Amino acid sequence: MIAQLGEGLSIKGVSGTGFIYNENLRQRIDGGEILDVGYDQGLSYESIVGLEPDVLFMYGVEGSVMASSQKLAELKVPVVFCGDYLEAHPLGKAEWIRFFSLFYEKDVEAGHFYKKIDSLYTANQALAGTVDNKPLVLTGLPWKDSWYIAGGDSFAARLIEDAGGQYLWADHPSSQAVPMDLESVYSRAVNANIWINPGAASSLQDLRGFDQRFEELEVLQHVRVFNNNARVNPSGGNDYWESGAVRPDLVLKDLITVFHPDLLTDHRFIYYRQLK
Repeated sequence: MIAQLGEGLSIKGVSGTGFIYNENLRQRIDGGEILDVGYDQGLSYESIVGLEPDVLFMYGVEGSVMASSQKLAELKVPVVFCGDYLEAHPLGKAEWIRFFSLFYEKDVEAGHFYKKIDSLYTANQALAGTVDNKPLVLTGLPWKDSWYIAGGDSFAARLIEDAGGQYLWADHPSSQAVPMDLESVYSRAVNANIWINPGAASSLQDLRGFDQRFEELEVLQHVRVFNNNARVNPSGGNDYWESGAVRPDLVLKDLITVFHPDLLTDHRFIYYRQLK
């Protein structure tokens, strides 16, 4: 979001430089202009203090983040917490660019940008809403004998609905990822018409390696599996989680093309690709 505001040069440190996709930021990381300050228990307070930041943006899903923020306060480092990851609506997440714009006195520019994204997203959502035939959609991939399913009130579920899909767990009331056993997921997965966001899988063969039963799924047999890793660099940075956060309208167009390929005939995938 800071880069979208044209203020990428203000970024002096990040947690996990290896996961950055933005080309300009990558060049500055490789040139030593942006430091990796660590994260969680490995946070480098010395590096942070050495950068003399005007502000340090943090977020945290575990209690340990409070201890880190208190330590930073003692070191006179201004800390601001961000909650964009809690947003259940793609436009709600994108609107956080207004929050970041206040630190750069660019609230007017951010307002114009968000209004444009809102308009584009809403128009494509309305287009997808005209379709009667909505495919049943499976998401995710097993991890250590558990399959974390996005709740029916989650960010992922909303994107599927707005793109004209029918999420297999739309009836689940949670807005968080819910761990389920493989058998429970498989019992619904057999009905899926499309499978999206299957984790680190880069091919159908990768999926077959996770569980032999996947071979029996209609989505694999009909090659209807799509992953959001079309824009990933060698270091592991995925642009879906960067520019995709501020351009949910483009993510939505990708998903509409996945679910209804005849609806946006001039659109070409940006973040998604079909697994072979």
